[in-house]
Amino acid sequence: MKWIYRLTGHIKELIAQPRLALLQFSCGCIVFFCGMLGIFAIEHSMTPSLQQELCTLASMAIAALGFIVAFIAYLCFIVSRFRT
Repeated sequence: MKWIYRLTGHIKELIAQPRLALLQFSCGCIVFFCGMLGIFAIEHSMTPSLQQELCTLASMAIAALGFIVAFIAYLCFIVSRFRT
């Protein structure tokens, strides 16, 4: 349960500092596009096999993580705009 308190503290910090939210949004977008690039590269460079599917799954997890980070940062950025 301590991770929830740390997460809410981090979100409150992002809301208080919009530049930090924008930086985290940018980093999340970069991670997302790296995951998507990995999926594209795996699709075109590997033969269909279980190894290809597992590599694609790992790339999808990276893309999902980047999406979640970017989405949370964007929501914090929007909320910080309404607070001012």
